[in-house]
Amino acid sequence: MANNNKVLQTVVEIAGSTSPTLGNAVSKAVKMLGNVNVAAVAASAAGVAAVVGIAKAAVKATKELVNLGTEFDNVSDTIRIGTGATGEALDALMDDFDAVYGSVPTTMDNAATAIANYNTMLGLTGEDLQNISRQAIQVADLLGDDLEGVIESSSHAFQQWNIDAEDMGDAMDFVFKASQSTGVGFSKLMENVQTYGPQLRDMGYSFEEATTLIGQLEKQGVNTTEVLAAMKKGVTTLANEGIGAADGLQMYIDAIVNAKDETNATAIAAEIFGTRAASTMSSAIRDGTLDIEALTATLQENGETITQCAEDTYDFTERLQIFKQRAQIALEPLANTLFDTLNDLMPIVADLMDALLPVISEMVEMLTPLIEDVVTEIAPLLSELLKPLVQIAKSLLTKIIPPLVKIITAVLPVIIELVDAIALVLEPVFDLLGAVLPIIAELLSAVMSIVSKILAKVLPIVEQILSLVMPILTSIRNQLGAVMKHTTNWAATA
Repeated sequence: MANNNKVLQTVVEIAGSTSPTLGNAVSKAVKMLGNVNVAAVAASAAGVAAVVGIAKAAVKATKELVNLGTEFDNVSDTIRIGTGATGEALDALMDDFDAVYGSVPTTMDNAATAIANYNTMLGLTGEDLQNISRQAIQVADLLGDDLEGVIESSSHAFQQWNIDAEDMGDAMDFVFKASQSTGVGFSKLMENVQTYGPQLRDMGYSFEEATTLIGQLEKQGVNTTEVLAAMKKGVTTLANEGIGAADGLQMYIDAIVNAKDETNATAIAAEIFGTRAASTMSSAIRDGTLDIEALTATLQENGETITQCAEDTYDFTERLQIFKQRAQIALEPLANTLFDTLNDLMPIVADLMDALLPVISEMVEMLTPLIEDVVTEIAPLLSELLKPLVQIAKSLLTKIIPPLVKIITAVLPVIIELVDAIALVLEPVFDLLGAVLPIIAELLSAVMSIVSKILAKVLPIVEQILSLVMPILTSIRNQLGAVMKHTTNWAATA
């Protein structure tokens, strides 16, 4: 403690020698410090540090919640814009979004896109909407397909084949299995099933059989367009003869399979499919490419589903992602409340800005002429300052160049004869110093007088500006205080 007192006494003495007023102030402060309980101060400091840490964490958490509320608001906007739903209908779709987002590892954008697009294209809601949205997200992730492509192609295919809402999930699973079996992309299969749907239905194919047929054709490298066009032509030929498409096609298929050779088979194929596609159709039928009943049955019996396959392949990272998404959904009400609260405060902030803008404008109007006066006063002084500087610079150049030339002249021989050059180098250096020092003294004398004049002009203007600005700043502070008090009272009663 004695050492501390000596240190404090030294501080007082140094302050007193600097300024009596400062010395008195420091002396009073030292006496006050002498009565302070250092342990209590340390404890208080630790407490303050803890409070500050808690406050920082609270601010960060609030910021994160506001950001989360913004993301959920973007989701609501996406669904609102994509579907046109409002009120209770929009709330129901947001519930569907929560169900999907909380069950598969994905992004908010993907989940919102699936909900909005399937609702718009197929009119689905509730569990039907949730299930097919979940499947689309999972199959896009599993097979690397584009999500929007999966949604669009499946929606069009289901519309083309009049698939009921309760059967769409099974249809998605069947196309997924066909894609796995044949190696054809999910979206591509769906697109072709939709494109060739009318003629395949006319031929008596079911949705599953059509999917299997197209998958097989693509797998075998057969020109799908050519084959299906030929089959369509065959259906037309059968119809003209009054024969049903399914029965007639099977009759010709049997005949081609049982033909004694390829030539005979091609001839039979030409009768129904035309000469152009006869060879292709004959080969596809004889090698079993069009024999899809067995494969269709196998796929139907296969218990594989998109959801089960996805869940079987989820690793730790994906399961952790689902956990985080569920935590976000749990925090959604609080995040939305904070987001809405900030939106409600914006009109108050706008009113404050409306109140401050005239004050700011008035301050600018008052400061502008003062600034112009300062520039007007300083400009001549700066011009006056530049004149001697230019003159001194010219004088420096005039007096420095000859000694420099002399130095260079003296130094060059030194490079050749170092010993003899020492005296030659010192002499011009002394000449240079003798020439420069009077010039520097003259420069300082000229500059200081001009700087003093500038300060004498500027300081009164600065004082005048401060006297004008301080009442305005005080008014702004008072208005901000009133707004903060209003906001605090509003938050307490909210």
